[in-house]
Amino acid sequence: MTRGLKIASFVFLLFIASVGFFLYFKAYFSPSYIHYRVGERLYREGKYEAALKEFEIAFKLDPYNRGARLKMAEIKELLKTHGRKAYKKSR
Repeated sequence: MTRGLKIASFVFLLFIASVGFFLYFKAYFSPSYIHYRVGERLYREGKYEAALKEFEIAFKLDPYNRGARLKMAEIKELLKTHGRKAYKKSR
């Protein structure tokens, strides 16, 4: 392998790594993902109404956010099934 080919291979790998790094952080710090993470935290704390609002915002920002859509359905079912008991826990 010639020196020029080695350098070109290294530059190409560096380019691929930087593109992957950029795409990872772009997705991780997207507004939709941030709202989703806040919604998850609120859900774990039992604040279902607030969590539902965060998941709705996340879904509006990214209609392909499957996790937000599933959590919204889960919370709506929980509130419908358990009614006031779940609502009181969210306060």
